[in-house]
Amino acid sequence: MNRVRISAAVVALIATLVAVPGGAARSTVRLPAPLVGAWGRVVTKASMERLGIFTQATSHFSMLVSSDGNVIAAEKTDVRFTPLSGDRVVISRAYGCGAKKGLYHWAVTGNRLTLTKLRDTCAWSIGLYAGVWTREKA
Repeated sequence: MNRVRISAAVVALIATLVAVPGGAARSTVRLPAPLVGAWGRVVTKASMERLGIFTQATSHFSMLVSSDGNVIAAEKTDVRFTPLSGDRVVISRAYGCGAKKGLYHWAVTGNRLTLTKLRDTCAWSIGLYAGVWTREKA
């Protein structure tokens, strides 16, 4: 009897973890299709220094944007994009920003995504996201 209970509990736990990644409720929000995909850009040391960040070397960053708003960027796996009207997106959980959120306008033309800061007080977020991204091949 105990084996049955333990097995049932394990199955229930696995089903929960598979259905709800990270133990959080799934979002029903969908990002606009042009924003979804793999993107990359080079962030220069000089551009980060202008923001007061002196520890970041010139680097290529990749960003994977999922349709549900989950984003992997600069090796951080819990970044969120929340869409708003007017081709705007709220970026939350960005590296080095804690609970701060940034508001950006986005535009996709061809294979280029441009994120323009509308309101953001986190230098790390501005340095990484604000600018032109190029669609990367899958």
